[in-house]
Amino acid sequence: MTPDLDIRPFQLHDADVVAQLHTASVLGQWTYRPEHFRESTDPARRRLVALRDKDVVATASLAPFGDSAPDALRLDLAGDPQAFTPLYLALLAVCPVGYPQLLGVTREDFTDLTFF
Repeated sequence: MTPDLDIRPFQLHDADVVAQLHTASVLGQWTYRPEHFRESTDPARRRLVALRDKDVVATASLAPFGDSAPDALRLDLAGDPQAFTPLYLALLAVCPVGYPQLLGVTREDFTDLTFF
């Protein structure tokens, strides 16, 4: 893990920053609002945040992909790319059973494509 990062579960008070990180990650082509992000007790839906000096700098989530791939989880990342690997590894540690596939969906102009 990157020594200057702390990883923890998403909390409702993170929603404003997480919405900003997601909006920036899609180059502003979509606007994410804080109400899109909620705490979840569903073990198949996990969101973590990475903090540097108590500031949220990145987020990652796993959630069921949907009907087109019912046995897959979708990985979403946003924020500081230096936090992606620690976030990804932390999500894998709590990955729910029953999903043999993990899919990361990106656009060609995703600024942090090097992670994939």
